[in-house]
Amino acid sequence: MSPEVISATDVILRCLFNFTGQEGDELTIQANQIVVQIRDEGNGWIFGRTGSVEGAFPATYVEKVTNNGPD
Repeated sequence: MSPEVISATDVILRCLFNFTGQEGDELTIQANQIVVQIRDEGNGWIFGRTGSVEGAFPATYVEKVTNNGPD
């Protein structure tokens, strides 16, 4: 399995909770997992990827990761 390729313009998210995808287009995620956002679906769901797997998951289950450090 090859490592995740992340570019400087990618939106990086950290999963806060486990989510098990129920539909074919949903992504199963685990707490503390890093996910790359592909797009915000605008309906409380985000479409993203982990490795080569893509799918939707609830926006409330993730937080944006910043490289700015503490304010």
